[in-house]
Amino acid sequence: MRKGILEELNKSSVTVTDIANQSWCEYKVFLSCTQKEGQTKAMRIGEAIHMNLQKEVYKELSVEPVNYPDVFYKNAYENIMTMKSVVENGKGRELKIEGDIDGFTIRGKIDELLVENGETIIVENKTTLKENGRHTDAMREMHSVQAMVYRMLFKDILEKRYTFKRYYDTNGVGRMKLSPQFIQGLKEIGIKDDMMNIGAICLSMFESYQQLPKISDTLMIRYLDRVSMEVVEEVRIKYDAQWLKNILDRDFLFWNKKKSPEPVPKEESWKCKSCYFLKIRKCSFGVSYLEQQS
Repeated sequence: MRKGILEELNKSSVTVTDIANQSWCEYKVFLSCTQKEGQTKAMRIGEAIHMNLQKEVYKELSVEPVNYPDVFYKNAYENIMTMKSVVENGKGRELKIEGDIDGFTIRGKIDELLVENGETIIVENKTTLKENGRHTDAMREMHSVQAMVYRMLFKDILEKRYTFKRYYDTNGVGRMKLSPQFIQGLKEIGIKDDMMNIGAICLSMFESYQQLPKISDTLMIRYLDRVSMEVVEEVRIKYDAQWLKNILDRDFLFWNKKKSPEPVPKEESWKCKSCYFLKIRKCSFGVSYLEQQS
């Protein structure tokens, strides 16, 4: 696995959200990695909405994890249940996904998989306020990058460019051991003996991916009102491999330590107004933009 700037940022992987947010403000991504970003009211509401949507179709493992391998097992089990829901009900939510871009481990969570006309559509659910109206091109770009990266990672798994062995080796699955308490809990809910190890459940997870209907080139970005959870707008876009490659080539210059993190250009300084790091005066660029406008 390539390290790049990850060790300096105390990160083991790049998240899909990191990559998407670079299209908004790369310097904010850097600050988010080096300083804890406070959770805004909008973020808390958005998180609650995602949890409510998840409960509609998501079957959570009832056994409480004790250690990290237990959590790893739980994630794999719940991914299998999500795949089962997609196949049986045409919809599944909160699929945790992992892959590789340019030698870096990439991790994220797909909001929703929706089957339409025999194909599986990747859906990103975003919260907003209905009165805000349509979203800016800059926001659309950020959300489009996120959806397209998820589609690329999932396609890599389905076409076996990112294999179970790669996943197994990257995460050190062979070294993981479930806690005795967790194993007992699995027995109590009827998990078979041959599925009570992490390697077996992860292999079953990878096998479950292959049961999905064909992944669509169409992606959906769904905007939900934070108050009513009503659908404000659904935007459908086409996967564009070349456009995404150009974005990733640009973004991974930062992760490969080939350039410093860039702030928003002056003409986009309007983005700074809602930035947490400007509010706590930690972004010198944002502070400078603000002072120039006053």
